[in-house]
Amino acid sequence: MGEKNGDELELRALVNQTENEQNNYGISRKKSEDSSTDKGDEFYAFWRKAAICVSCASIILTTGFGGTFFVFSQIAGSPAAFGFSLAAVLDSFSSAVVLWRFSFNESRKDSNSLERERRACLAIAICFILSAFAIAAKTIFTLLKDKIPTKEFLMEILSGSSLVYLVFLTAFKCIIAEKLESRAMRIDAINSLAGAIMTLGMVASDVICSNNPKICYLDSVTAILIAVALFSYGVMTITDLKTGKEKKPPRD
Repeated sequence: MGEKNGDELELRALVNQTENEQNNYGISRKKSEDSSTDKGDEFYAFWRKAAICVSCASIILTTGFGGTFFVFSQIAGSPAAFGFSLAAVLDSFSSAVVLWRFSFNESRKDSNSLERERRACLAIAICFILSAFAIAAKTIFTLLKDKIPTKEFLMEILSGSSLVYLVFLTAFKCIIAEKLESRAMRIDAINSLAGAIMTLGMVASDVICSNNPKICYLDSVTAILIAVALFSYGVMTITDLKTGKEKKPPRD
């Protein structure tokens, strides 16, 4: 009888030990999941603030460059300079849209956040298309007038400085877009890249024209190519949004 009671006590102790281990494992697992969630929220909050800071800087600096280039596009008759000024306006607007997109303090998986992402992408894509038509129209008008762009030393300095600025801005936006998995920020980065290519075309056109005045249309060719690229990407983005390709759930 004593042996039977001893066996029951041992069995009960073993069961209690197993239950305690399971409870401890469950608590430990829950703490680990909570810790992982907290780290994920902190990660998202950090890069969301980075997106806001970069967007604010982009709005201020790009608007300044755009206004300056618009003035010089009228003085020098440069389609690429006019195209850059339009791209700068678009860049400022798209950065403002991205700023609106990330101005709400919420988690990445929030349904309202996903809807804002979609609306931001749609707004920027429409601006891409409108900007493409404006750039193409201005370039064709300049070509029909057969007006060769004049060289302005100050515009060359502005072109070089804006090229460096836009390359770094594009890089920062691409990094943030990757961290936040945001297509809106990625489209904004593409717009900044378009501005960088436009300024590169202006610099290259000045160099070529100084060596061979008969070949002064690289400026216009660059503007046309950028217009086609903006239009194509804008249409592609709207098509993707309409067909629901952007409704994929974000990764954990």
